[in-house]
Amino acid sequence: EDFRAACAELAAALILDGTVASYSGALANRIHPAIVAEGWQAAGEPPDARSVSWAVADFLRPAEAIGLFKHAESGSRLRPDPLILTDAGRAALISGLRERALAPARGLY
Repeated sequence: EDFRAACAELAAALILDGTVASYSGALANRIHPAIVAEGWQAAGEPPDARSVSWAVADFLRPAEAIGLFKHAESGSRLRPDPLILTDAGRAALISGLRERALAPARGLY
């Protein structure tokens, strides 16, 4: 699968496990080591944390737009507002991960 899909899948799993979602980069920093360990590369180099952060944001923005997440007030101008998973969001993430897990294998393995 593609890089953005791998980042989104890992983000969804972490969010369902209780990791706070936000655009701060903290979620991407948790995902980055796994992406590097899985061997993702561009031009022979592993992606940097910023590339992972952009891919995670590409997952969060549309998910927020369709109501899977809502903003919670952080109470601080120095920290971005966290995103709270809605009930519909929880169901959608579980369904999406289940679909990917049960999908036929693509490629040699």
